[in-house]
Amino acid sequence: MTGGVTAVPRNNDSSVPTMQVNTPGLIVHSHPFRGSPQVGTLKQGEIVEVRNKQSGWMLINAPSGAVGWVFGKYLALKPSAVAG
Repeated sequence: MTGGVTAVPRNNDSSVPTMQVNTPGLIVHSHPFRGSPQVGTLKQGEIVEVRNKQSGWMLINAPSGAVGWVFGKYLALKPSAVAG
């Protein structure tokens, strides 16, 4: 295993919270601290699944396949679609 992050299986479980990246160029880290290695980046507007939380950090799965930790203040609740 490289970088200390294990892939978290995706599922279609609606209880898994989804959030949206609210800053450009968000770095995905291998561990929940700033000095840990970078394992990916996310673009503003990308939707991620939140798998765990620890001290303000969130373990995420991204559509790009990135799995790792981001600081929670850079994520926002995913806007829900309004049926019209």
